[in-house]
Amino acid sequence: MRIKKSDHRKDTFVVQVDADEVVVDSGKTVPYPTWIGTINVKTGKVDVWTPAASVPRGYRSAAKRMLEEALDDARAGKLTPNPGRHSGQMSQRVMSIAKPPIDADLRRRYEFFKTFGGGGRVGHAAEDSLNLARAERIAEERGWDTRWEEEQESWESFLGDEMTLDDISEVLWCGLYASDDEDAELLDSLGGITFGHDSRENRNYRRLVAAELALQACQEKDLL
Repeated sequence: MRIKKSDHRKDTFVVQVDADEVVVDSGKTVPYPTWIGTINVKTGKVDVWTPAASVPRGYRSAAKRMLEEALDDARAGKLTPNPGRHSGQMSQRVMSIAKPPIDADLRRRYEFFKTFGGGGRVGHAAEDSLNLARAERIAEERGWDTRWEEEQESWESFLGDEMTLDDISEVLWCGLYASDDEDAELLDSLGGITFGHDSRENRNYRRLVAAELALQACQEKDLL
């Protein structure tokens, strides 16, 4: 992903992506490099551009999320100058986002956490969501095992200000283990996790909790 300072609007940058860098929810990609829109680092406004060539369904939502990611990185100062094409010197107008490359699998994971609520820190939504995506994949690659058990504490102790027992379907404890062996090392755990009655939302929340535990374990083991 690259951004170029606008020649006409103050505090505005135009964002370009490489081929297959934009991934929509179905997993399809935009198979060519293109400018996807603009970001304003002062106001936080993003504008999505639609290419003249065909794009997959869901392009605008995916492009908007990438623009928001570029905005987060630009505001955080995570930009590096690109080499000039002719002079060999550094161009001050075209900048790159300084981060490891993201393949299609990692971007699909990233899009999930960015959409579902992986961005907890103000101004760091893209970074936090990407870290969750990387941690989730590391956990799978290393064979870490997520186990769920019924919470032993009384459910009443986990009620929020606007929550009643009727709103809760279950309260669980989650543990992340180094393997599926019975005596495997417990890497991290979390209790008092409340679930409602929406099965899809519960599935998404389980995935988020598991990724957060994996992220904590990855950071403790210096894997991220």
